[in-house]
Amino acid sequence: MTARYAARSRTDGARAVTTSDSELAASIRRLRNHGLDAGADIVRPSTNYRLADILCAIGIPQLRRLDELLAGRARVADGYTQRLRDRVDLPAADEGDTHGWQAYVVRLDRKAEALETLRAEGIEVQIGTYALQRLTAYRDQGPFPGADAAFDRALALPLHSRLTDDDLDRVAAGVARFA
Repeated sequence: MTARYAARSRTDGARAVTTSDSELAASIRRLRNHGLDAGADIVRPSTNYRLADILCAIGIPQLRRLDELLAGRARVADGYTQRLRDRVDLPAADEGDTHGWQAYVVRLDRKAEALETLRAEGIEVQIGTYALQRLTAYRDQGPFPGADAAFDRALALPLHSRLTDDDLDRVAAGVARFA
């Protein structure tokens, strides 16, 4: 079995992974601690991915609520899908997969205009995906037309479980203006 769930904190990049695969779990444990194995040998290059105690204190109760949290995000994603179907390109999971709804990213041709206008109206949309070669740290790495095309069209909509139907209506109406 592969990892059931992986999460990344937006503020510090901290990650949490759960799995029932003992071999995968052992590999992840090595990677979280500079690649060290039980014998104090670095068997694979890595870095310090260990979580601070305070993050664990927050994360463990969240894992107990994982199904509830995912259901709340799925409710919001379904709401966006119902409201924006046939208006913009929508996110979807491949057949047999379940979307984790870390983000709800739509694709539209007027993304830059939508981003600026909706933010000015108090709708917290974000860049949906980055073309790394456009960022200073990765500049001049080569042309990546697929990444450019994704960056030019991808807009992430607000996504959290406390969004109401009125919130979804407002966001969807705002996005639909740029479809």
